[in-house]
Amino acid sequence: ILSGNNRDKMNCYIEDNCLYLEEKNHKPKPIQKGGEIVLTVPKSMDWKKIEIDAQAAYVALQDFSAEEMEFSAGAGSIEASGLQTKKLILSAEAGAITVTDSEAAELEADAEAGVLRFSGSITDMVDADAELGNIVLNLSQSEDDFDYEIDSDLGNVEFDGVSMENFVICNKASGKMKLDSSMGNIEIYFEQD
Repeated sequence: ILSGNNRDKMNCYIEDNCLYLEEKNHKPKPIQKGGEIVLTVPKSMDWKKIEIDAQAAYVALQDFSAEEMEFSAGAGSIEASGLQTKKLILSAEAGAITVTDSEAAELEADAEAGVLRFSGSITDMVDADAELGNIVLNLSQSEDDFDYEIDSDLGNVEFDGVSMENFVICNKASGKMKLDSSMGNIEIYFEQD
């Protein structure tokens, strides 16, 4: 179901088992600033992949599960909550992505000059790269649940407020983290410490 005050300016269709939501080519009447488009789907939908590219837009979603999710924010912002996925890929060029109360086996996070925030559980692998941007992870696990490879060049990596330099930490854990902060910041907070 497509609703909202800009629904007539959008195309919503299914092709090759993929759902598309795209702006129609309306040059004289662009989508209203502050306008809203709401896509409501049945909770029982079985998604293989969800891909969202918010160039300069604001996108919000909640309570989705899929094998893979990929979110990109050029100069826009994405807010998501209640996600469940095997693989979550987040990329913020100059925008912001916030994911809360979510679960993923793997997280790939790339903050070129933007901001990425994640809260929830990552069970297997975190690969985080903060070139000039900021990445903040609030994890439900403990610090001992992961092995670490940390490369902090001119950037900063912190665990619960404590700065970590270039380290390899082996806890013989099932989870792995590869953290690279070229000139950006990576902050990780653990709930179970």
